[in-house]
Amino acid sequence: MEVSPLQPLNENMEMNKMKKNEDAKKRLSIERIYQKKTQLEHILLRPDTYIGSVELVTQQMWVYDEDIGINYREVTFVPGLYKIFDEILVNAADNKQRDPKMSCIRVTIDPENNLISIWNNGKGIPVVEHKVEKMYVPALIFGQLLTSSNYDDDEKKVTGRVLRKNKEHTAEKNIF
Repeated sequence: MEVSPLQPLNENMEMNKMKKNEDAKKRLSIERIYQKKTQLEHILLRPDTYIGSVELVTQQMWVYDEDIGINYREVTFVPGLYKIFDEILVNAADNKQRDPKMSCIRVTIDPENNLISIWNNGKGIPVVEHKVEKMYVPALIFGQLLTSSNYDDDEKKVTGRVLRKNKEHTAEKNIF
């Protein structure tokens, strides 16, 4: 079998092509470097931007213990999940501003079933269709980003966070 004088050159060119393909795979494309995400994708990709760290931390905190009452001890927790719990609890307390007859908040923690429930005896969220958005109010406020009852800048609000003149409250925490 006769070998062409160009065969080593062709083989070398083929090897160079393969190496260039490998190098191209290693280099990041402009499209991979610069990306656009939807708000939901961004929240799910970078939850710490919205709720704080999603890594376990250990620190000293005041905690309630049924047997000994309130004590200062080391606790391991996820700050982002703590923030979500805190936000829901503050929202339940804020309901007192809308319903002066509200007199009770209950927090139930069921570790066996991985369940946390926060309940108050105040008026609930109206279950009616929002005429502009064409969806029920609970679906709107818990399922859509950037929804709030705090967009009316003419109305003063007192909330669990601060006395403020209606700052935006977004619904990112409902995604988690």
